[in-house]
Amino acid sequence: MSKERLFRFLGEIAIIAGTVSALCFPVTAASCRVSPEGVTIIGGDYVSPKLLDFVVTGRDSLKLVFTDEIQLNSMYISPSSADASAFEASRIDMNILDIEKTNVDEGVEYKLIMPEKTVSGKEYVLFAEAEDSKGNTLSFSSAFYGYNELVPKLILSEVRTEASKPKPEFVEFYCLSEGNTGGMVIEMVYKSASFKYTFPPAYVHAGEYIVLHLRSYDDQKASCLDETESDVLSLSSSSAADSCPNARDFWCPENNKVIGKTSVFLLWERSRGRMIDALLIAESEKESWPSAAAGDAAQKAVLADVWIDGPSVTDAVCSDKVTATRTVSRQNIAEIADSLPDPDFIWPVPVSASDWIVVATSQATPGKENSSKPHY
Repeated sequence: MSKERLFRFLGEIAIIAGTVSALCFPVTAASCRVSPEGVTIIGGDYVSPKLLDFVVTGRDSLKLVFTDEIQLNSMYISPSSADASAFEASRIDMNILDIEKTNVDEGVEYKLIMPEKTVSGKEYVLFAEAEDSKGNTLSFSSAFYGYNELVPKLILSEVRTEASKPKPEFVEFYCLSEGNTGGMVIEMVYKSASFKYTFPPAYVHAGEYIVLHLRSYDDQKASCLDETESDVLSLSSSSAADSCPNARDFWCPENNKVIGKTSVFLLWERSRGRMIDALLIAESEKESWPSAAAGDAAQKAVLADVWIDGPSVTDAVCSDKVTATRTVSRQNIAEIADSLPDPDFIWPVPVSASDWIVVATSQATPGKENSSKPHY
């Protein structure tokens, strides 16, 4: 199998389905649909089987749900970073016997045990071929991250929505506990677009700040380094503008605007995992969210009991005064950290618009304790 075929489907589950004869017919754009979330179905005579769900349940376990009973003809995983020459050597063939089958309401659920434990937060690709009793086949691939058993208690701390080159927009996080950030996801919804960033594996400590810089300008890319090592010296590895010598810097590799003054931020433990923090910001002139995607994201934050105000723009932090030097800053971090040892501590921590302010001019503090000086 070529490298091109392996990596063509990274970032989504790509399903190529139908009977053997159906695969000979051309596929038109009109025949494509997406179901379930993140799964692209590419047309053909698509009767059965159908893959309904794919979930990573542990470092060595996966769950797949099909509409019908199937037989897995082949299955293997490989690190997504493997090049063409190393792919065969790095692939891990699944033991097809290590499968538990259960009938569920929507179809048939298969729990699979892998022969080796994956590395927390490391990216892999799963390839498999399934066949139903009628001989219809389904080939699919999925990029996934090794299950992280040591997710730290992370909260949103500070956001700068306006760039001023060479300093890009950023989202800052505060670590309430130690753990591995690998596979955690921050979702940012701006206008009609949802941008997701998956954290690289990095062992962090309580009291540490993480700054995610949301652009890498072309003339600074060489110095935009992700600081993933656990030692203190590595925190000064990145030297691009706005790097934080005493905090951990991560960088989005592209140069695109992905957040603005009216945005929704959702922090997830892992892809398709639990939401652990949220932030809603909006300009006062807005009567509603600019898109269904933003409104849906706000609703998710409320339904998850993370954002305890309502889901409308009037329930968000007012961002009218935000500039490149005035950030949206959380004000109750010390209070949360002090209550962490309390046996009644609630996690995730419910958050409200009243926990945030827009700070005064030149009071942005990426990688440092937040300013408590509000704008006037």
